[in-house]
Amino acid sequence: MKKQKEKIKINLGCGIIPVDGFINVDKFYTEEQLKSKKGIFVDALFTKKTKYVQGDMLDLPFKENYADYIETVDAIEHISFRFVLKAVQEMYRVLKPGGKLVIVTTNFNQLAQLWTDTIARLPLNDQEAFEKYKNLMEVIYGNQAYGGEFHTTAFNPQFLNLLLVQAGFNPKKINIFVYPMGNAEIRKKIKTQVWEKNAVCRTEMLLAEVTK
Repeated sequence: MKKQKEKIKINLGCGIIPVDGFINVDKFYTEEQLKSKKGIFVDALFTKKTKYVQGDMLDLPFKENYADYIETVDAIEHISFRFVLKAVQEMYRVLKPGGKLVIVTTNFNQLAQLWTDTIARLPLNDQEAFEKYKNLMEVIYGNQAYGGEFHTTAFNPQFLNLLLVQAGFNPKKINIFVYPMGNAEIRKKIKTQVWEKNAVCRTEMLLAEVTK
């Protein structure tokens, strides 16, 4: 009996948490850094089975029609809005016909509402109030501790759908789900995250699921 060929799965924008079973890709870190277990890499999950490629989402180091599955979680918002279409076009190029793409990012519609309804009216006269301000600001702009940790593009369902269509995906094969803040159901859809026991959505999240 012929052995079934192993499916090729890519994890784009993995940061310091590559996942076994995927080809993990990130622009900002080298394999040596991830293996070092020093500084910010002390908790990097790198095993003997881990596959890692340092690469740019705007110029993926893979041939056309290469991957069966591509997942990118909390990464696409780090790409400049001037170039984000190019990134989605690269995902389309690398994905095999019939392959699946999953994109997860924060819904900026809700972030804007949260800011207007709560933070904008919050007097910053104590540490607790300041922490609320800082936490939401970090979600909007990134933690900015390192080169790759800046958020530069805001997404809502309409914009994410537009990018996928412009990149070449069939509109009839695009599904975009909105997961409310505090919801845990998104965990069932995401394969590249290591979840804490009671993890839920910190803010409202978008998940695009599309087949080429």
